[in-house]
Amino acid sequence: MRKERRRLRKKKLVELFGGKCVQCGYHKNNTALEFHHTKNKLFGLNAQNITRYSWETILKEAEKCILLCSNCHKELHSKINESKINDF
Repeated sequence: MRKERRRLRKKKLVELFGGKCVQCGYHKNNTALEFHHTKNKLFGLNAQNITRYSWETILKEAEKCILLCSNCHKELHSKINESKINDF
């Protein structure tokens, strides 16, 4: 039951965010789409949290995010980490 609720909530969130990666347009599999926070993160929108909080709380947190495929998300974080390393 929880697994199905998680799947349905993720599907709904992905649809609300355009259904595809904003970087490359990937849209084939929802499990490969992730939410990247662009503003202060209270909690991650991972599998556990997407069912732990109310739908209203999830939407409020999701408003701080952009939708990326897992590859673009990892590349973005890699660039962020590289820039932090170069600051030293």
